[in-house]
Amino acid sequence: MGNYPFSPVAGDLTLPVPIADGGTGQATAAAAFAALAPLTTEGDLLYESAAPAPARLPVGSAGQVLGVSGGAPAWGMGMTLLASTPASGTALANGTQTILTWTAPNDGNMHRFALTSVVHVTSAETGGGLQLQWKLPDGTADTNGLYAGGSGTGIQINPGGGVFMQLVEPGTTVNFVQTSALTAGAATVWAELWGS
Repeated sequence: MGNYPFSPVAGDLTLPVPIADGGTGQATAAAAFAALAPLTTEGDLLYESAAPAPARLPVGSAGQVLGVSGGAPAWGMGMTLLASTPASGTALANGTQTILTWTAPNDGNMHRFALTSVVHVTSAETGGGLQLQWKLPDGTADTNGLYAGGSGTGIQINPGGGVFMQLVEPGTTVNFVQTSALTAGAATVWAELWGS
């Protein structure tokens, strides 16, 4: 018979078994997991590190989204709704106007913006145009990406159904504008400007 240094009889064990003795120090499964997990703060996430070992990812800040960087989960900036037209849309029949505008934070970081837009033509129209423009931090103006020209059959927006995304320098001002008035007919635009 072998000699065993430990005999599981009453008096030999202190329950629950402390962590120092290979236990968890807890009496329930949920409490035992919490005692051993590296989580410390509300919103923390648990993931497997390259070690491999359980690791803690602290909760991100407001507006961030969860992504992957270098094979591990990481928080990054998400897109938030910056401006939108009213539920009734913006009528294009009354002349030139700024429909949406946004200035990227001047914080030293590049920023993304995305414009989604739909134009509803209620009847044949003549004239009118929409353009996405931005003013660079040095004050020079630029136009790019999205243009709608008037025709006898209505306004067409390109590319791809009126969705456009661009990366801009900090401090850039983005404007979605009506560049010319309709001379006949009527049209309404619904648009949203998203950014990060």
